[in-house]
Amino acid sequence: MKTIVYIILLGIVLSPLYSQNKKENHFEDIYIYVKNDHFIGDALGYKAYFGLKNKDERFMADVYHFKIDYKSLDYQSLYSLGKPININSIDYITPIEYFKDKSNCDLHTELSLYKRIFIITDIPKNKLKKQKGKMKKHIIWQATYAGSIKDIVYTNMTGKILLED
Repeated sequence: MKTIVYIILLGIVLSPLYSQNKKENHFEDIYIYVKNDHFIGDALGYKAYFGLKNKDERFMADVYHFKIDYKSLDYQSLYSLGKPININSIDYITPIEYFKDKSNCDLHTELSLYKRIFIITDIPKNKLKKQKGKMKKHIIWQATYAGSIKDIVYTNMTGKILLED
């Protein structure tokens, strides 16, 4: 009888620890798909971004940024910092669908909690190469969440995307 009581008590004591660990693991990795023209240059790196319509009528949109750093102090192209990937091998999200019901504050908090953030996009046609017998059409970078800004619109006067360099 004592053994059964001890097992039940042990289960009660360990239950909160298990559930807390499960919540923490929820924010381990996230793979975010962005369009390949949603990259801008930054100091010693690049930023990927996506925008979402703001629910507050005083603002049009919130733009969320993710920093992709050079691996050294020397210039490196955005393409060279990434790694071609088979997009079917990962579970990724599209931000407009995945975050549509979240407020700006909730989304900012959630993105801040992830331990590792990966940005995925399409490889431009001029950069497509066969990799080990298969054509990989997407590229991935590890990034860090760099915050959000309201009502910013980026314009590209050249029409070229950074991945083409």
